[in-house]
Amino acid sequence: MTKPGDIKILEYLKSRSHQNEGVKLLLEKYGTALYGFILIYTHQQPDADDVFQEVLIKVVKKIKKFQGQSTLKTWVWQIAKNQCIDFLRKKRRMELNIEKTTSYSSNKLVEEPYFNGDEILKKLHEEVSQLPESQKNVFILRYFEGMSYREIAQITGKTENNLKTSFHYASKSIAENMKSLL
Repeated sequence: MTKPGDIKILEYLKSRSHQNEGVKLLLEKYGTALYGFILIYTHQQPDADDVFQEVLIKVVKKIKKFQGQSTLKTWVWQIAKNQCIDFLRKKRRMELNIEKTTSYSSNKLVEEPYFNGDEILKKLHEEVSQLPESQKNVFILRYFEGMSYREIAQITGKTENNLKTSFHYASKSIAENMKSLL
């Protein structure tokens, strides 16, 4: 399943002496899209930066376990999705602890320069963040990343029909909640 352009990246990543070149090639091919995917999940640039670095570290550490049963992109996105989920769980726990001690909730989406004050985009991100985890995953991967249901199925382990249903409900929920802005 490995695409021709990914073969060189894989060879370099698996070679200790060429790992840096492999990371550079990986970043050239997927870096911008991967970072965008992580930013959509985390909502804040500093958080996205941290998760992005962790994803690259995990890719390098786990590259020997990549068996080519999916594309390199799908494999990397699965690692990224898992890192984002882990990061947000840890962050949520920390926020709950802060909230308990200071009665301060920091769950609101912070406006970043990336959003340029665009209310619709901000509202979309807020709505996506409120979705149940299974709907959020499929919506982000399908809507923002343009992945096929087959690729998403490989990442999530769910059936394509299940993903289509989740995407439908996510889209319906978001559309309903965003009507007030239109």
